[in-house]
Amino acid sequence: MPQGYVALSCDRPQTTLPPAPRRWRNPTVAISTYELQVSNQSNSNQQVYTEVTYENRQDQQQLEAALMAPGEVDALGSPPSPSAPLPPEAHPSEPLAAETEALNEAPNWQPRLAIAPPQQVLAPGDTAPLILTVCRRLPWLGWPRRRRLQVAATLGDPTVEFRQAQQTLALDVFPVIPFWLQIFSGVTGLLLVLLLWWFYANQGHQGTINSLNFSGQGEELLSASDDQSLRRWRVDGREIIGRRQLIRTNKAVRVAQYRPVDNNQLWVGFENGDIQGWDLLLDREYTLSFNRDDRIFDLVLPNQGQTLLSGHGSGQVLAWNIAPGQIPLAQSEPLDSIDLGFAIQSMALLGNAQSHLAVAGRFNRLVLLNLSGGSAPQIVGNYPSGDGNEYILDVATADNKPNLLAVADNQGRMSLWNVNNCLPQTTVENGEITGGTETPCQLIDDWLTGHGGLPVRTVALTADGCYLVSGGDDGRVMLWPLNSQGRRRSDAQEGQQLTDFRRPVTAVNVLQTPRRLLVAYGLENGTVKVRSRPIRASNLPPGECSISSP
Repeated sequence: MPQGYVALSCDRPQTTLPPAPRRWRNPTVAISTYELQVSNQSNSNQQVYTEVTYENRQDQQQLEAALMAPGEVDALGSPPSPSAPLPPEAHPSEPLAAETEALNEAPNWQPRLAIAPPQQVLAPGDTAPLILTVCRRLPWLGWPRRRRLQVAATLGDPTVEFRQAQQTLALDVFPVIPFWLQIFSGVTGLLLVLLLWWFYANQGHQGTINSLNFSGQGEELLSASDDQSLRRWRVDGREIIGRRQLIRTNKAVRVAQYRPVDNNQLWVGFENGDIQGWDLLLDREYTLSFNRDDRIFDLVLPNQGQTLLSGHGSGQVLAWNIAPGQIPLAQSEPLDSIDLGFAIQSMALLGNAQSHLAVAGRFNRLVLLNLSGGSAPQIVGNYPSGDGNEYILDVATADNKPNLLAVADNQGRMSLWNVNNCLPQTTVENGEITGGTETPCQLIDDWLTGHGGLPVRTVALTADGCYLVSGGDDGRVMLWPLNSQGRRRSDAQEGQQLTDFRRPVTAVNVLQTPRRLLVAYGLENGTVKVRSRPIRASNLPPGECSISSP
């Protein structure tokens, strides 16, 4: 008559995978073991059967699916069987580190969950060990996850009591990349992203570019933006190679200009109507303020450098004293002013002695002023008139052809004018100063196809008047080679596209060197770029342009 009992026990029901998690990187495949004991405290021999499964159904199904793959053997050399005993080379008496190394080098390793021996006969009073081996791939990322294993044992003689026949074991599976290192890497990566974001955010503007201005030698470029900053970019002859933020204010920067010839002064116009100037040699700052909240749209500095002209949204043109050595640190009253009655968008100096000023803006109004006074403003009457929603957005002239005027408006029109015979002149009749000439300005060329009929925001002429650059709401920067008369060359009637963006081009400038054109352009999203365009060297007399395109 059988008496007594059989007991199953495990002194260490919890382990980790891998058994000794590493500090920096765990193996991709790891093996770990448990040691159980089965003790026969009965008075007869007992046949003991044991098996092990994952408590989680999904884990068990994945194991079985992997073991059923045809024609494969595991990394330890055994045919796939979840409960087969381990071969001698995988016996737990061997160091687990060597087994783990072998698993990670094996090209066709198999997962394993096995107990050895799965069956055995115990004599009365005997205690035998059972070695449970688990082998699986570790996840790359995540935190340690607990898996539970179910060990079930049965006896050949069911009449004998089997104590603790069911054992639940805990397996903590660690990721390949330790969790602390993931956190550290994540925080470091986030800080790096923030640093890069900060770097690139401060590398350029974050708002619409309103103005671009090359220094005399083309080594520097000023950019003014709605993001309330003014930046100075270094140019190496072909592209931008560095930048420096000159001003950060609480108001949009509308325009920035160097003092001509010497470039030793810098003048900046703001959205609120203020003007600030800096003497770059003497390190002095000047403030010009007349009517707050009267937005500045343009600044013009004649070559003599005695006065500064500012154009405002109210329609006023103001003249300020900037004579070298005589500039007050603060001015609240201009030297002179004139109210033209329309919102000003752009201005350009005209005439051989820069004696006249072209002023353009709302209602498609284009007005010529005699800066020496004594004559009434003259409207260019043969420019198409417009309503309150139609603007001339930009005007430009050429230093060496001061009577050539380029005009661009928001209806997509570009035009070139010869103003030599229509500049208002001062005359004296019966002791009174009168002025004006009614001679229409000569229209040289005009076209509507340059930017697909969309607004042309900005234009610039080279000093010799042989190239016109334009930018518009279609996102293109166009180059227009001109002949000596100021017309588009016959072989370049449709212009040459330099760039094409998805954002409106809001500012351009151009500088000519003997063999290259440097074209600067700014976009609505704050991008500033410089593009170099090779041109043929010219041996033509001053004022003459090549008859062939570059």
